[in-house]
Amino acid sequence: MPRLHPVPTIAAAEPRCDRCVYFRNDPAHLETVFAGLGALGSAYGSVRAEDGLCDRHDRYLSAHARCADFLAKVAQAVSR
Repeated sequence: MPRLHPVPTIAAAEPRCDRCVYFRNDPAHLETVFAGLGALGSAYGSVRAEDGLCDRHDRYLSAHARCADFLAKVAQAVSR
């Protein structure tokens, strides 16, 4: 039977966008949202760094940005 471990909150230090449930910066998602991005290279590029999209505010922004609507991501449970 798998053992479940406690589920810690990722955003213990700062309420930054990259630690918020509304923030998405995975390259596959960005390439879907920005049609034609692949023609410029790829969303995997180093130029975008950790930037991503806020699904709450519909904005492209820095992973280090923050706002009053922050809602912490929860880490996935690990089974062993």
